[in-house]
Amino acid sequence: MEQLIRDSSLKELLKYVGAKLEQREGALFYKTKKGRWAGTEKKIETKSDLLNIIYHYIEYGRSLRNPTKNKAYSTLGGIALLHREFYLAVECYQKTGKSEKLRETAVNALEDGDAGSLYEASRAYNILRDLEGVHSVIKAAIGQGIAGEIENYLPDELCTDFYAKLDGYCKRHGFDPCVKFPLAKSINAAFNLVPKYDLGIGVAKGGLYSSFLFSLFGLKTYTVEVHNHNGEGILKIENLAPEKLEGKRVLVLDKDVVSGNTLKLVAEALGKMRASAFDVFLSYNPVCESGASIGSVVKNVPKQFGNVFYPALFGYDRFVEALETLEEKLKS
Repeated sequence: MEQLIRDSSLKELLKYVGAKLEQREGALFYKTKKGRWAGTEKKIETKSDLLNIIYHYIEYGRSLRNPTKNKAYSTLGGIALLHREFYLAVECYQKTGKSEKLRETAVNALEDGDAGSLYEASRAYNILRDLEGVHSVIKAAIGQGIAGEIENYLPDELCTDFYAKLDGYCKRHGFDPCVKFPLAKSINAAFNLVPKYDLGIGVAKGGLYSSFLFSLFGLKTYTVEVHNHNGEGILKIENLAPEKLEGKRVLVLDKDVVSGNTLKLVAEALGKMRASAFDVFLSYNPVCESGASIGSVVKNVPKQFGNVFYPALFGYDRFVEALETLEEKLKS
């Protein structure tokens, strides 16, 4: 804190915003001298407290005109970067449009390597639309053993594009938008499983999410609907003649399993069509592994299915390769 208080750039910035620092009774106070908050003061505990209150004044202080604001943002961004306050540095440099400073912030945050710093690095790279930079953040997260944070680091454009196209996929198959799941947790599953199967069957409409994702990785997918009529389940498979399934390796895609009744109907139909083998992928992890009340009751998966897959079974060893494949497919 002492080093920050002595910083000449900070003193210059305080002049911009019309404020001063006072030390009394062993504490530091930020006091506003002019503008809409003249006379107000706030006790400062940390560097982050001080820099954030200055940012707040620059952002909302009406007495500052645009040229002055830009200079103030630029100065505050430099101070924030120097003192490793990456969130504020990204905020300031985004407002001033200084791409070279955004990149410098991203590089420094990436070097720090903790989860919070990596998030700010990914934010800066996303603002810059630098996919290679985002990939470097993801690699660092995997290397640091914090792969669980990857969902927060995914490229913004990829997520926006994927979910928009997913809604279109559902509409083309005659359904409203389906349930959306964290993308990072499913990417590696699709990347690893698709080469092992001849075709996939998505159980509408919960399974449409995985059906679309797996199709992007090259799996030919069909949709199956299961309805209840007078207490009996009725199953309809979209444009899939029995001969197309005979001797094929089939992966059924659904969001979860509760009673297992829906999957039982699907399994019976696949057996009649003489599929050589059929497994199932569930978007929800088992309840005991998800740590939440929502999840799959894996013990209720019908015995006709061979393997039961879910996201928690797949690591992140080839995640960047899988991500690059998905990016290319979404572009095509």
